[in-house]
Amino acid sequence: MRKSAVYFLRTFGVFWFITFFILIFIAANDGETLKAVLFGAAALAGSIPFFVSAKTKEEREREHWEQAQIAGQMELLSRGKLPIAEDVPIALQAGETAYLCMPAIRFLADHKLRVRFGQATVAGIPMDALRKSVTIHHDFTDAVLGTLVATNRRLVFLQEKHPFSSGVCQLVSLTEDDRKIRIKTEGGTLVVETKSNRLWLAALSLILEQFKQRN
Repeated sequence: MRKSAVYFLRTFGVFWFITFFILIFIAANDGETLKAVLFGAAALAGSIPFFVSAKTKEEREREHWEQAQIAGQMELLSRGKLPIAEDVPIALQAGETAYLCMPAIRFLADHKLRVRFGQATVAGIPMDALRKSVTIHHDFTDAVLGTLVATNRRLVFLQEKHPFSSGVCQLVSLTEDDRKIRIKTEGGTLVVETKSNRLWLAALSLILEQFKQRN
C-alpha cells in the first residue's frame, strides 16, 4: 500500500470518527441513549481499522525480508555454522569477523541492595531473624534503543549514552527470562531484547563454543 493511500485512509478514519461523534452528541441531547451507544460503537469499530491496519508496501517488504534473513541465519546455526554480517557499524580489527548485527533494546537496571542480618537483640530482647544473607534486586527503570553486534572476539551494544562492550573470553552465561536475554560477563550484565532472541542465544552459544575450542 502506497504512503499516499495510507494517509488517505487515516484521514478518512478521522472524518468517520468525527461524524459519528456529532451524531452521538445529537442523539444524547435528544434523550436517545440507545441510539447514542450504537453510534459510539459504530464510530469505534469503523475508525480503528483505518489507524492500525494500514502499512506501507515498504514496511511489509522489510518485515518479510527480515523474517527471511532470520530464518536463513537460524538454518546456518542449526548446521553448526555462523552467519556473516556485512556493513556493521564498528571498526573490525585484523582477523575479526562480524556474525550478527541487529537493533536491540537494552534494559537498564537500578541496583538496590538489601541486607538481612542474622540473630540480633534490641533492648536486651532477642529477635528472630532470617539467616544472614545478601539479596540484590534488579529493578528495570529505563530502556534504550541501540545496535547489538556480535563478532568472533567481542559483543558490543552501540548507544550514545549507555554503550556496552565485552570480549567473548569474558562471557559467563546466557539466559532468557521474560523475553529478555541476560548476558552475564565478568564486567557486568547486559539485558537486551531483539527481534529474535532465539537467534541471538544460538549464535552467542556457538561463538562461545568455538572460542573455547580455539583456546
